[in-house]
Amino acid sequence: MSTDDTTPNPWAAPTAPSAPTAPTVPVQGAPVQGAPSPWLPPGGSPPPGWDPRGLRPQHSGTNGLAIASLVTGLSCCLWPAALGLGIGALVQLRKRHQRGKGLAIAGVALGLLGLLVGIVSTTLVVVKGRISLTGKTKTTEQLRVGDCFTRSPFGSQVVTVACDMHHDAEVAAVVHLSASSFPGSAAAQADAQQLCDAADFSYVYDLWAWSRTLRAGEYAPTSQAQWNTAKGTAVCYLTDSATGGRTRPVRDDASTLSTDQYAFLNAVHNLDLDARLAGRDRVKAVASDLRNAQAALERVRWTGARPAAVTTYIAQLAADQPSWQAAAQDTTTPVVQLLTRLTPQDPTVYESAARTALGLPDRDGSDLTVPLPQAL
Repeated sequence: MSTDDTTPNPWAAPTAPSAPTAPTVPVQGAPVQGAPSPWLPPGGSPPPGWDPRGLRPQHSGTNGLAIASLVTGLSCCLWPAALGLGIGALVQLRKRHQRGKGLAIAGVALGLLGLLVGIVSTTLVVVKGRISLTGKTKTTEQLRVGDCFTRSPFGSQVVTVACDMHHDAEVAAVVHLSASSFPGSAAAQADAQQLCDAADFSYVYDLWAWSRTLRAGEYAPTSQAQWNTAKGTAVCYLTDSATGGRTRPVRDDASTLSTDQYAFLNAVHNLDLDARLAGRDRVKAVASDLRNAQAALERVRWTGARPAAVTTYIAQLAADQPSWQAAAQDTTTPVVQLLTRLTPQDPTVYESAARTALGLPDRDGSDLTVPLPQAL
């Protein structure tokens, strides 16, 4: 019997089964042969600049908006464009691989600087416009006696306003300095201060009208050019240190007082000065000035009937003289005891009633610690 080579031998030993063949699976992320690439646009051809590694287009060069932002930022009055272009460039640069971030930041910075300058300029224009509506801008050399002014934010200029409006200071005098040529800034200031002391107290003649917040100042030349412009003069002014400044004039002299008021103040002026002295100097001065004040008041030609309070004041001045003269001659009693003993004979007590009758300040509002000029 012939044996067929293809017939399995039933007497042969069994063979081990072969392992199953694993199915072919595409590698993750690798394109399947013949399938379109997921990284390419439809059509299969990559555009210029396409980078399959980054999975997004690569934009080379410098961002155009960043360049435009810097250029407009360096140009006058184009800061709004610089600010907008710079912000737009920064937004684009977050999505694109381009240069120009520094240019965009610089453009934004210049835009912000332009915005700040615009705000400041607008504010100054508004302030200047308001000042021009209420007053007239002058240099300090152009100020005249009686001018009320506010300090201007524009350099060394001031703005004159009506004295019943809010103001910083009031011109009391314009004095001629002693030197024939510019003596230097410090010497001119010292000379101006000395001359202005007397002028200020003449401008506010009533010493009781000086408030504790009223202070004196001077505008003296600080250079040869200012000396030439001012023709060797200085401006004396009075300013109120109280919060809010002043809204009324401070002037109180013959041009603003009535005839009776000025005559009364002229008669008692030295007594009002004596109240600012201390110790034995005050005692001696009052003893001498009581008689002078009495005589001066008796000589006044009043425009009408002499007020009764003034008549009473004159009588009191005469009655007080013996006590003050005795105290002036007393060199042994301590001056504190003398002044305490003389308190009932203080001439300012009756002076207050006379001032009320004449419409003058009836209380001494001045700061008694402020030294008075020697000229007074």
